[in-house]
Amino acid sequence: LLRVPAVIRAVLFDFDGVLVSTVAIHAKAFRDALHAVWTARPLTYSLFEEDIGHRLDGLSTREKLAYLTRACGLPEEMHEEVWRRKQNTTLVTIAAEIRPDPVKQSLMERLKRDGIRVACVSNAIRESTLLALRASGIFEHLEFVITNEDVARQKPDPEPYLAAFRRLGLAPSECLIIEDSPHGIRSARESGAHLLVAPSYRDVTYEFVRPHVARS
Repeated sequence: LLRVPAVIRAVLFDFDGVLVSTVAIHAKAFRDALHAVWTARPLTYSLFEEDIGHRLDGLSTREKLAYLTRACGLPEEMHEEVWRRKQNTTLVTIAAEIRPDPVKQSLMERLKRDGIRVACVSNAIRESTLLALRASGIFEHLEFVITNEDVARQKPDPEPYLAAFRRLGLAPSECLIIEDSPHGIRSARESGAHLLVAPSYRDVTYEFVRPHVARS
């Protein structure tokens, strides 16, 4: 899944499941909000395991809601209430549970010492993304953060990464993207950059990333 580059000048990290482990937080908050609002048709846990845990992994909350309207008949007029409840629960849980991550902090510090620029490209909203990055002690090491509010088209479209290349002033061939979800992987591939797939959040360490970047 990795095309070995001649020179990598920047590493672009996906957010959820790569830099911060909030996948379970987002999934539970979404499931609870949907159950609270769509009382006429409660969804089973297995549906969420199949659809949100796999098919919808990496999509924004609004894209998940649109999918459930198409696939399961969720009324569109319920979208805003589900979205609001989900975001409120997510923010409270992130503030309570996310703590500084020395492994990810070391990853950022060591890459920057190697002359590699680092940024985050997230498919989540800005408020929850920045809250989690600050709580984990990662935000201060990043050159910038792009969220789903900063682009017209979200992942799996390549636009978020294309916006990052423009902001860096670099060509796709000079950038390495680290992703973990199918939609994020598709976005990265279609952007034209080099791709490194993270098997899990815990695997994203300096030792995992460093062999795939060349000293600038």
